[in-house]
Amino acid sequence: MRPAAPLIHEMGVANVGFLIENLGKDAGELQYLRELVQNSIEAIMRAKPDRPEGQIEIDFEDVDGIKKLRITDNGIGMSPDDVQTNINQLSASTGPQGFDKNFGIGAKITAAVRNPYGVMYKAWKDGEGSVTILGHAEGKYGRIGWRSPDDDTVNYWLPLPAKEKPEIIKDNGVSVVLLGKTKEEDTTQAPPSADLPSQWVAAYLERRYFALPPGICLRVRRPVEIYDSGRSTYRSIYDTIRGQQSYLDKHSEYKGRTELPHVNAHVWWWILSDEIVEGGKTWNNRGHVAALYQNELYEIRGGTGRVAALKDFGIYAGHGRVVIYVEPTSVLGANTSRSSLILKGSGPVDYAEIGAAFADRMPDEIAAYMAGQVSAEQGDNRKAILRNLKEVEDALDQARLRRSSKGKLESVDNETGGRSVHLLDEQRERRGGATAARPQDATGRVGSEYLRKAREELERRLRARKVDNDPLPKIVWDEGGENVPAGRAATYTPRSHIVTANATFDFYLDLLEWSIAEAKSRVASEVKEETLRTICQDEVRRWFEEALAQAVVVLRPLAHDARWGPKAFEMALSDEGLTASVVSHRWLLISAIKRGLAGRLGRLKETAA
Repeated sequence: MRPAAPLIHEMGVANVGFLIENLGKDAGELQYLRELVQNSIEAIMRAKPDRPEGQIEIDFEDVDGIKKLRITDNGIGMSPDDVQTNINQLSASTGPQGFDKNFGIGAKITAAVRNPYGVMYKAWKDGEGSVTILGHAEGKYGRIGWRSPDDDTVNYWLPLPAKEKPEIIKDNGVSVVLLGKTKEEDTTQAPPSADLPSQWVAAYLERRYFALPPGICLRVRRPVEIYDSGRSTYRSIYDTIRGQQSYLDKHSEYKGRTELPHVNAHVWWWILSDEIVEGGKTWNNRGHVAALYQNELYEIRGGTGRVAALKDFGIYAGHGRVVIYVEPTSVLGANTSRSSLILKGSGPVDYAEIGAAFADRMPDEIAAYMAGQVSAEQGDNRKAILRNLKEVEDALDQARLRRSSKGKLESVDNETGGRSVHLLDEQRERRGGATAARPQDATGRVGSEYLRKAREELERRLRARKVDNDPLPKIVWDEGGENVPAGRAATYTPRSHIVTANATFDFYLDLLEWSIAEAKSRVASEVKEETLRTICQDEVRRWFEEALAQAVVVLRPLAHDARWGPKAFEMALSDEGLTASVVSHRWLLISAIKRGLAGRLGRLKETAA
């Protein structure tokens, strides 16, 4: 009986080379290092599942006088048939595959695209060695064979003699040699964009991995040897890779992990020591934020993006020494290029939501550290600012309302899930207006059952989410200009509701020097300049703080105004937006400072008299 034809005619790939090169474009420049090292880690763990133990060494091999980068492990190894299966089938893998495991495509794509001249696999299984080359030829990717001069046959692998076996391999293991784009390319040389050219491989791996599995030793040989005068010879230097956790734990003043089950995440945090931040190592030794999954780090935000990333977590000062890793508990897996995480439901990591939850439970150590990085505002300034804001309270209330198509006042807050709430009756009631004329039943309900339930729900939500008892932000001063970007007046951290003012901002310094000159023209010469400077600084800061506070208080309600939207609101209270709001008040600030100085210096004259 003839077997039944398969129900599904499986899809194939017509142009593998095109697919490989397009997938390779999405991968980071050094992603191939992660893929090859991860393959080695998994090979070691499969060799001894109960108690993994093995070595991975990254060094170089001399190929016709040119250095070629080499990654070697003493894991489970591969036979020639294993190599054929894994190389010539795009999504094949020697280990278990899954969205949260090995895809079986990473090393082939990332290494082959960046090494079209060849990726040489030297593999041993039960003491038998073979060599196979994955490369690009005639517009295609695949195994590149050796043609026999005798009978024109092609062999896609060749046996290896025992002397070719690296020192760490006994019976099983694999050594991958990156041949580069051309025969002449030295693949041990750092790419132009790499950090620490002499240790670029170590730097990438240290910053990529949070921790390595116990029992696995990963060493990287530096491409340059040093002269050992004691032995009168040159010797190699090896860096042992341990991952970010080892470094951060060792060189932090405080550390901890905050559990946030209601947002499906754990947050790891460290406050680095001053000495380490000043140094330069292979580890990421400056403040940053990253996502943590299966002992690897994703979506690392440091450098120029450090401040914005940390502000999501309520960090308003000392950004250079705070490290935060978010470990989501609902991860589906990583994307194909292993650059970001995908959560269950196919969404990305919500740093804003997790950051808000973390800020609500801010560790005492971080709160104390931030407070020590800035100087707090004067209490008298806060009272004066509140008093001045009271004068425009009615105008601020109106800013939170808009007219509906029927002419009624509606809230622009999103407390009700985006639905407008008619407030006309509530306002009349607060002002003593009559609403008693509305019909009421025996239980005292006003209007329909729907309206009663809607108002109860509104009151419940307002009680649960009322966070603006004090709409005035706390204002602190960055005396050294280390927490606010250069050329900016201030930075606002919404999670903490804190404005950090820049004491090195040019416009502020200009106001201060102008006020000192103005003060000198108003008082006797015997008044000490130090006294005048203190008075002027207090006065300038008072009005500088008021300009910043007003910007935040007036603009915050617009976050829920559909006519603005969250993006426009973020721009309004960005570092640049706050700077514009202060600088545009130049003449008002000068007038206010003049009045303030006149009053304070007048009292000074009376005291002197």
